[in-house]
Parts: sequence; C-alpha cells; structure tokens
Amino acid sequence: MNYSLVFDESRNVGEWVAEQVEQESSWGDFYAMGVKNTDTGEFVAGVVFNNYNTANATCHIAVKRTGRYLRELLVHGYKYAFKTCGLNRLTGLVESTNQKALKLDYHMGFEHEFTMKKAGRDGADIEVLVLWPENFRYKGDVDELA
Repeated sequence: MNYSLVFDESRNVGEWVAEQVEQESSWGDFYAMGVKNTDTGEFVAGVVFNNYNTANATCHIAVKRTGRYLRELLVHGYKYAFKTCGLNRLTGLVESTNQKALKLDYHMGFEHEFTMKKAGRDGADIEVLVLWPENFRYKGDVDELA
C-alpha cells in the first residue's frame, strides 16, 4: 500500500477527522492535514487545528492505521503550529476513557494540564493536555523537512 501526505484537502481531512473523533459540531475556522492511502483514496490519519488565537490552538488527531507516515504527519503538524503559525502551545482535549489517544498524545510530548470533570460524552472526564514546542518528541525531525 502506498500513502501520501495531504495538505490541500483541509475540508475533506476535517470531515474525516470529525467522523473518527465523533465531533458533533463544526470545527469553525480550521486547517487540517492528513495521510491518504493512494491505492484506495481513504484517509488513514489526520490532524485538525482550530480555535486559534495568537498563542494557542486546539489540536485534534485521528489515526485509523499507524505507520511511518504518522511520524511524518506529526512533524508537519508541529512545523505548522509552531513555525508557520508561531503558536506558543497546542491544546488537546481527550476523554479520559480514550486510553489509546492519551497514549499517543503523551508519547508525542503532550502533558496533562487539568481535568474537566464530567465534561465528555456519557459523563466522562475530559483531560486537557498541553504540548509545549520544546517537549515535542520528534522536534529533531523538523529541520529535515524540505
């Protein structure tokens, strides 16, 4: 199977990520990038950035299938947020019951900031995570991007 990074299909990637994370409302103003299986045309991973201000944005990550491309996508996401947009931080919101997402986020360098009690679906807590640029696990790869 062949995969390619997609940077010019923000709406399509955003819709796919929304479906994967069960987003029930519009992202509002957002940018998205993803990974597409070039054999089937299906997305296998995506990142959405929204709720921007000059210091922060909310980051939403969906992964259907992992592979080498996931690290490259995350590095591009880092570059977009911290180099292109000049943000100071990224915020992630993850239901405490979603251990798979929490594991990925912590692996990337996100830290727990606080918990919103009973703020998720079916009364689940939502973990508010923060990624500081210096804590990104793959920041050494950023300079290697063309």
